[in-house]
Amino acid sequence: MRDEELKGYDSVIVMSGTYAAGMPLIDFLKSKWEVIKDKNVVVVAVGIAPENVPYSQRSYEKIPAYIRERIKYFKIPGKMGFIKTAGEVKKENLDRIIEYIRNSGF
Repeated sequence: MRDEELKGYDSVIVMSGTYAAGMPLIDFLKSKWEVIKDKNVVVVAVGIAPENVPYSQRSYEKIPAYIRERIKYFKIPGKMGFIKTAGEVKKENLDRIIEYIRNSGF
């Protein structure tokens, strides 16, 4: 998304998968931070590892501290692309994100 488009929003939700303790969304956050730093920013990471395991924590910690302190971060369960029987994203995995958005005046 171009900077001019982002400037038109009060809130931004950034979402990506996690891959070997890395997240593509980190590059987006760093490159667009000057444009979005004063907005409501929700970051959602999707991955197979639960949020309480070291791999997930390392992924989160790769987001620079100056960004982490200004965002709301969620990690939700996902599936690996080659697992055909894992099912679709479950609504209950999104419930706490939806609740946060509803209650935060997004």
